[in-house]
Amino acid sequence: MKDSDLFDEAKKRNKAILDDPKVATISDEFGWTPLHWLARNGVIEALSHPLVATVRTEDGDTSLHFLALARVKEVLFHPMVDKVENNYHQTPLHVLGKEKLITRTDLEQKYPWIEIFPFHKINSEEFIDEIVNTSSAGRFILGITK
Repeated sequence: MKDSDLFDEAKKRNKAILDDPKVATISDEFGWTPLHWLARNGVIEALSHPLVATVRTEDGDTSLHFLALARVKEVLFHPMVDKVENNYHQTPLHVLGKEKLITRTDLEQKYPWIEIFPFHKINSEEFIDEIVNTSSAGRFILGITK
């Protein structure tokens, strides 16, 4: 088998798993479903699954959390990235921050109401908490006034 054939086969298997109705209903002893496993391994196609932000592990992690942990930056633009918290009150946005994957440009694109000053540490937990806890109509205590 050629290398390219192996990649094609992997994509087919991932698609078959994602299309299976049981992908988010069966789980192991830690609550990990096949959807969680695909996400943890960085399978970006998991991002478009309708239950990516719904099904949780015992720790409350969703597949969005796992995709962020797998350094899939596209998670930033999922509508639930700053809304779904695990048992430790961390959103996938927090995970992206810990992985240092958030840029100023990304934040300005995702949150057009935000103004970021040079003193802001955009990947810090405190800064991300401000985003998560502030509505788009709100203003940051940190000096974001736009």
